[in-house]
Amino acid sequence: MPTETSKSFRRFKGFYRLEEEAKRQLYELLAGWKPEFSLLPEAAQAAAMQQLRPLAQRAILNALEGRTQDEEEQFGYDWEDALPRMQASPLRTAVAQPLTESLPPSVREALNHPEVVRRDRIEWLYGETVDRIRKFTPYLASEEQALEEWKRRCPQAYSLAEQAARKAVQAYQDRSRRISGALTAISEETRRLSLTAHLIAARKLYQHVLGLSEYYEGNTAVVGLKVPPEMQADFGTRIYVRLGIAGKAASYGEASPQQMAQFGAMLENNLLRNLQEKVCPWTTDTAGAQKIDVDLLARVYHQIVKPLDCDKRKAHLDNGTLERLERNPGYYRLLGFREDIAPEHAQVFSQFLDSNPGLQEFLERPSVQEVFKTHRIDQSLVELALRATAAREIAQVAREWNPGTVASQTSVMAQAQSAVPPIIQDLAAYHDALMQSDYLSVRNQGFFKERLMAEHLDCVCPKERVRIESYYRPTAVALVARDDHSKDPVPPDWKLLRSYTDPVTRKEFTDYEVYAPEGRIILCLRKGASPQSAQEAARRLLDLAQPARINDCAARVKGVRISELSYNELCASCLRPISIARMQFYTSFSASETLDILRGSSEEPTIEHLVEAMRPCFVLRYSDAYCRVKPAEMVRVKYRTPTGEKKNPCWDASQALCGLREPAKDPNMLDRLENPKWGLIIIEGEKKAAMLAQMCLERELPYHVISLPGVWMGLIRGKLVPELEQFKMQDAGGNKRNCCIFFDNDKAFKPGVSHALVETAAALQRAGARVFVPNLPFGKNIKGADDFAQAHCRKGPEIDYQPLIEILEKAAYVPERPRKVKYPSPEQEREINRKLSQAEQIHELQSVLRQKPNPVETPEIGKLFMLQAPYLLKSPNERLNATLWDSLNERGKTAFVDMLLKDNPALKLLRQACGGIPSFEDGPTAQELTEGPRPMEERGSALTPELFAVA
Repeated sequence: MPTETSKSFRRFKGFYRLEEEAKRQLYELLAGWKPEFSLLPEAAQAAAMQQLRPLAQRAILNALEGRTQDEEEQFGYDWEDALPRMQASPLRTAVAQPLTESLPPSVREALNHPEVVRRDRIEWLYGETVDRIRKFTPYLASEEQALEEWKRRCPQAYSLAEQAARKAVQAYQDRSRRISGALTAISEETRRLSLTAHLIAARKLYQHVLGLSEYYEGNTAVVGLKVPPEMQADFGTRIYVRLGIAGKAASYGEASPQQMAQFGAMLENNLLRNLQEKVCPWTTDTAGAQKIDVDLLARVYHQIVKPLDCDKRKAHLDNGTLERLERNPGYYRLLGFREDIAPEHAQVFSQFLDSNPGLQEFLERPSVQEVFKTHRIDQSLVELALRATAAREIAQVAREWNPGTVASQTSVMAQAQSAVPPIIQDLAAYHDALMQSDYLSVRNQGFFKERLMAEHLDCVCPKERVRIESYYRPTAVALVARDDHSKDPVPPDWKLLRSYTDPVTRKEFTDYEVYAPEGRIILCLRKGASPQSAQEAARRLLDLAQPARINDCAARVKGVRISELSYNELCASCLRPISIARMQFYTSFSASETLDILRGSSEEPTIEHLVEAMRPCFVLRYSDAYCRVKPAEMVRVKYRTPTGEKKNPCWDASQALCGLREPAKDPNMLDRLENPKWGLIIIEGEKKAAMLAQMCLERELPYHVISLPGVWMGLIRGKLVPELEQFKMQDAGGNKRNCCIFFDNDKAFKPGVSHALVETAAALQRAGARVFVPNLPFGKNIKGADDFAQAHCRKGPEIDYQPLIEILEKAAYVPERPRKVKYPSPEQEREINRKLSQAEQIHELQSVLRQKPNPVETPEIGKLFMLQAPYLLKSPNERLNATLWDSLNERGKTAFVDMLLKDNPALKLLRQACGGIPSFEDGPTAQELTEGPRPMEERGSALTPELFAVA
């Protein structure tokens, strides 16, 4: 617990919201349990709960951190899009089988009965429509009711809004008609819902113009809108609108002529349409192309959602399903069948099922039927077992943590519920402790969350335990480069890793590994350097009260404190310890420091920032003025930039690893900027850039490497960013600089990435450069240059860069006027994504099977056949293809093996589907045009104080 000597801190407001969210999620987790779970045999219950302990503990930890599972707002463009959401984890699938077998035989048979199967499909459609509307737009009915009061109080404003809304709805119908070719593209119910959404949006804009506030109950949604330039003098660059369920009637004032003019102007520009799309995403052009389309959603809203929000809901057990389950309501509830679907509402979805042949064909596939059945068991029996396990874990850990927090009730569920308030109180103290200390100190202070984490680590597999523990294990990486003419021997517990000549200093170095009580130490020691100086630097780095990095020019010491997780990730990108020390990227073991970086110019960090700062974060330090942050466990995005940061600069990997200074002070850096003999490699991602810069150093390749934080970040308003513009692309003699734009291997399938590549290449060419595009081989597991290096260049402790150099040599030349990127239509884009997924699956299975001595005996060969059968046999019928494969004997299957392993038909069709996206795989190569990479000129030592200066 924090003591009186703890440093003062500022408690951010977001912590209160985070603690309220944690309490809500904990109660919700416990509320999902049903007493019908006791219908299962006690042995089956106990076995399932024991297996589910790791998942239950993780669910509690996620709740304590306020983590929520992201869900797609729209359904998807194909029926198959629903399947990934229904897939259970391997552990849950393993638990499901014995739980299913513990059911009475008659109940198990009922799950396969056509009537029960149909009910399952109806409930699935109900969840994908009614539940989706309630989840993402719970305010619709309440906001619609508020329109009547607005119409009565502000008739002039309502009349203006209604005219604009009807005009917008007509435009929406015209667009839908052009796309579908039908006379009436959308239903009358869809028109009504779209009109309602536009009126709701108009009312919100009216309130904003008048500066009116509104009181809401529960959670609200905040929508940010970009203001057109002509209105920014009055409203700024962005306006924010709040949506929610009103707690009381809104108040309205008299609008002045100027305010009415402003309101009318808002209705005429894109503000109304943009806000309407946020208010009701079901009435957009995107929704119209979904499989569960706008017409069905509009019908569901008017006939089901809106009436239910006004009336008291009644319980309805489906008679047909109940009959098949021995008329036992207990089994009905145990298997998770819904009781909130009225017969007339079920009829809506029954009619939709009967009138949709494509949906019927999809649902009749054997694999889909199996997924639906497994999903039913997972969301009922397995989920109930998980909730029961969570209750038991909360009660047990709370009893050990603080016996007084658990009530004396005999019910485990009641004990768990009684423990929630003190747990949340302790969570607030835990947050305060994190803001005043470091993660390692807080882990040993006896908080409930850390006690639960200790239990969790005892339950998970060794690999997962090592991964989680690696977040908190500090590693000191220190480079000691001063020649003290020391003759002192290194201590005997120092493990020698590698001896080498440093390409920067041209001096001999040796890497050592040491294990200390405080953490792991990696030392890069120059010959003649003092081992004692290295130990002192390592001790400073492992002291969490000291700065996380060292950049001491006088002592010639560089170093960083980094988590074992981040160190392993950098090593997996083929980065050497000496490069890691020079990069000066470190791990923040202080939540307070991490949040100070993330909140940037804002007074408060976001909730996502608070959640991610609960664990050590990797800080990619560009300079004192700018950092990027990689959380150990991200919420939505892989990397974070400080809030309010308007510019995302590029990182000069070669400058960091070569110890180069500003060009005005460093002739070597000036030569790289002015002399086109130095090629330029532009790549997205700091790890990949550092690995390539390291390769260029070690192999003495004349390239300078720049990292972009995103594929479009090399440009600003169509021109090169300053970090690229400073390089002279052509000298007075007409010699052009060779520039390689080295993006990941899926660029040919992503029009946005290819577009960024083409535009960046054009800007480089306008500046006088000659541009090439390296191409990595196709594959799901090897996306970027670092993945390729780890798979093809790593040879034990050594790295053979030749395969990667050959990729650069074979880089395709980009002509002065490359073919423009043609963005695919939504339907073409969906086809590309389908083919890409299939091609990656086929490629992965082929790679596995080629390593097998007898592929026919492996289960993967059957999966590969099912994936390729639609192409090889021209048979899309899954049931027939499965029957054919099962009917073949070993000889017949062997006859297919060569054909299945030879080609990837999905990849061929994928390339055809991406015909509008330039691939840059043909044409002259860099080696053909430049006669291969030229080695750098012989140079002397670069060991100067500037080697340690931060650019």
